[in-house]
Amino acid sequence: MKRKKLATRLVVIGIALALFGLFALLEDWKRDLTTNYAQLDDGASDPSLRPIVFELSVDEVAARVTQWVESMPRWEMQSEEQSGDQLQLHLTRRTRVFHFIDDVYVQLSEQDGGTRLVAESRSRIGKGDLGQNPKNLRELTRALRP
Repeated sequence: MKRKKLATRLVVIGIALALFGLFALLEDWKRDLTTNYAQLDDGASDPSLRPIVFELSVDEVAARVTQWVESMPRWEMQSEEQSGDQLQLHLTRRTRVFHFIDDVYVQLSEQDGGTRLVAESRSRIGKGDLGQNPKNLRELTRALRP
């Protein structure tokens, strides 16, 4: 009987620790539990979630993005589509534990002799992303920011 109680307590403690660990990862509880997308925005309070302007051509920035994606273990290039003077890249990122796939769309457009990079990240499933989509964008922008 004592073994059963001990086993039950250990299971309850394990579940409580797992839940605590999950909630400790959340940066913005309301956003992370109810939103499954994020986008770069000029007005973002976090500088790593703002669009980037490069002093490079669209093709040069696209090459940098492609090279970075190829060097990252859970990122993949899905497609590249030219539309006028804009180039859209479709990337995916697979999460570490459950291997959920997030779609990341990067739009490159000419601006003042350079290139402006805007991106959005969307989860394919679920109502909340537990903060993964903003993390995807931070990872991308921190790697590419001049």
